[in-house]
Amino acid sequence: MPTPRIPWNHLEGKPAPLEPSGISPHCAMMQVAAEDTHDNYVICRGYDPRIKKFFDYVEGDPDKVGVPVAKPWSNRTAGAYTVGQIFPAMIPLTRIGQTPGVRDPGEDEEDPLLGQPADLDEEVGILYTEDGKVINWLLLEAEIHRRFELKDNLTDDNTAATEYELFYDDTFDQYSIGTEGNRTEFELYSFTGWRGTAREEGPPVVDGSRGWCVKKDGRREVVAGDVGFDRCTCQLTGALATGDGSILVDNVKRSRGPSPLADPDDTTETLLVYNPHSWDGDDDASCVIVWNITTAHWEFDYIPCPA
Repeated sequence: MPTPRIPWNHLEGKPAPLEPSGISPHCAMMQVAAEDTHDNYVICRGYDPRIKKFFDYVEGDPDKVGVPVAKPWSNRTAGAYTVGQIFPAMIPLTRIGQTPGVRDPGEDEEDPLLGQPADLDEEVGILYTEDGKVINWLLLEAEIHRRFELKDNLTDDNTAATEYELFYDDTFDQYSIGTEGNRTEFELYSFTGWRGTAREEGPPVVDGSRGWCVKKDGRREVVAGDVGFDRCTCQLTGALATGDGSILVDNVKRSRGPSPLADPDDTTETLLVYNPHSWDGDDDASCVIVWNITTAHWEFDYIPCPA
């Protein structure tokens, strides 16, 4: 077996070190190991390449305390992660040392340790655990969109600054705040991404409607939403002629999501539906209607040919 070649430092006239001197950043894979109850960090288990040791976590075991890992700056809120999730993590090098840092705006801030700095003048400090240990590791996580389902109706009073309770969809359940059954309840803070909330008229966004939200500055904000009932079946209340611009329909039944009616069981309640295709139809004909988000009204999607 040939002798391995050792690099030589010609300036000093001796073998060069096999590892670079100084402090270097480190990377590792970390797994969330404890319930996410802290705003700025989460307890994980993982292998520390600096000392070549695996740090495990068992609740209540003083010999298995895990590794405190800082959350990404834009996702610093309790309940953002669940036990078992795996993420890459690193130890960054900053001007304040091997720490990812934390907001330190002073006592006047209502939430001094949450989320991104407000501006360039805001101070950044060292991040500590609740028991005073410096946190070195930082989770590396891309922005993740999550599915949700509304718990209650969305009203005109729900603005971009109003918090709102929702249930996370069972299929995509990722959070651990206020569980109810197999669902998880959390708050949403912005509805600017919800299609339909800017309309002056049209169907409301109601209980059961679904959408997508994203974690931003420690809060969950809507990036896309569905009114939940933009497709229904119904019956004509009279004969429809090709020249008729609109007509009332009854026996409205949702195809998906909640009903747009005040009383879903009331077959006599009517909706005004527009006829942009100049179709015709018989009285009591069974039709399909859709909500047009551009014109903000119901219109026919299907009408059977007249007898």
